[in-house]
Amino acid sequence: MVITDYAAIQELIAHGVAEDAGEAAFLAMEAGVDIDMKTSCYANELKPLLEDGKISMEKIDQAVWRVLKLKNKLGLFEDPYRGADESAERKLFCCPAHREKARELAAETVVLLENRDGLLPLNPNSIKKAALIGPYGDSKDLMGLWAVHGNRDDTVTLKEALGEALGEERLLTARGCGYLEDESALGLFGKAGKEEADGQKDAAEAERQLQEAVNAAQKADVVIMALGEHPRQSGEGGSRTQPDIPKIQRQLLEEVRRQGKPIVLVLFSGRPLILTDIRQQADAVLEAWFPGTEGGHGLADIIFGKVNPSGRLTMSFPRCAGQMPVYYSHFQTGRLAGASSHSSRFTSRYLDCPNDPLYPFGYGLSYHKASYGRIRLSSDRLHPNETLRAWVEVANESSVAGVEIVQMYIRDVSGSVVRPVKELKGFCRLELKAGERRTAEFEIRQDMLKFYGKDMEFRAEPGRFQVMIGRNSQEADMAEFTLLGKE
Repeated sequence: MVITDYAAIQELIAHGVAEDAGEAAFLAMEAGVDIDMKTSCYANELKPLLEDGKISMEKIDQAVWRVLKLKNKLGLFEDPYRGADESAERKLFCCPAHREKARELAAETVVLLENRDGLLPLNPNSIKKAALIGPYGDSKDLMGLWAVHGNRDDTVTLKEALGEALGEERLLTARGCGYLEDESALGLFGKAGKEEADGQKDAAEAERQLQEAVNAAQKADVVIMALGEHPRQSGEGGSRTQPDIPKIQRQLLEEVRRQGKPIVLVLFSGRPLILTDIRQQADAVLEAWFPGTEGGHGLADIIFGKVNPSGRLTMSFPRCAGQMPVYYSHFQTGRLAGASSHSSRFTSRYLDCPNDPLYPFGYGLSYHKASYGRIRLSSDRLHPNETLRAWVEVANESSVAGVEIVQMYIRDVSGSVVRPVKELKGFCRLELKAGERRTAEFEIRQDMLKFYGKDMEFRAEPGRFQVMIGRNSQEADMAEFTLLGKE
């Protein structure tokens, strides 16, 4: 069963594909779209199209049949509300078991980007005073833009969670500034939010908040900065030409940095941010994304070492806006910088920035230290309909247990159409005890190597392939094998 996205059939008119709603409905029905989400194109136009002989009753019946089959498969004729029950909702919604799972998942999604001199995890027993500074410190806006029906009052803030772990008497807090210099500028708020934003524009109030943050930092042994985008700066309708931390928050961080205290920077965002300068202002950096209802607890578990971070980036972080789009699976260039015989002036490079991202796809640090051995292949040839195995030994060379996310990438060296320099084809989670060695094993099959060639046939083409296994898309050992043709 095929359904459109929101208002997509009607938007064929805006895209210039259809002249009016009737033509839009005709094109959608001809393309096999069964349900028109939100608009009235099908409701108003299918009958006239049928009467004019432009579409057949058989085509409409086929669409209706696919919808009915799905409803039947889901059991909606017997249970139209799919098990919805108000008493069950009251019992299960935010119940302890679900909260615990949300806490675990929040901690798993956090990515440790920097940890200079092993600042993290913090030892709560050695801290006399810690300062939590920033607009996200005591914020319940941790669910992100698309948690439309989430109740923010259920959210555990970072302040609440740190207070539980450290003791409220040892936790100093200061907002320092708002999310943005003018939080009403983007039209994000209703009346209450606008009043709050207008209050923050007062220069005296801004200075008071900043001084409060400085005072807290001066009294603390360590500072935890909670900064990031406004929740509505990301997500649909949240495009930005400069996806960095808002200026007012950068100024707050710089002022706190001047106090000379070690800083743990916790970032909240719905996208990769440009952190090239920011990361120099902190000793440890945690990308929290929007971690949800139990986000505060999940972060506290990471900060104090109850959980060893294992999150890895699913998007590359650029060094500057001019690099975007930047992604690991790009096509190869004809004049690769550092490897081309051409003069460096005429190779594919930036004059003012390295080509590689600040943090690559798959990147993430942990509290343990893992080393990787060489790749071993079961064969250097892969026959059609057979399986090739790849192994790599991973050793935990620390006294801390942790989870290592071992990643396998494959490159098709040449094809009938240009192929990416690498593609993620597998990963595994190795739970490693302190000092333990384990082997990560991957299977490589012919179907994993298929792509659409110049003839638009989906198949794997015989030839050389490179397999790369390592800790992220840039740090990986490589071996080669050959895919053989039909014998």
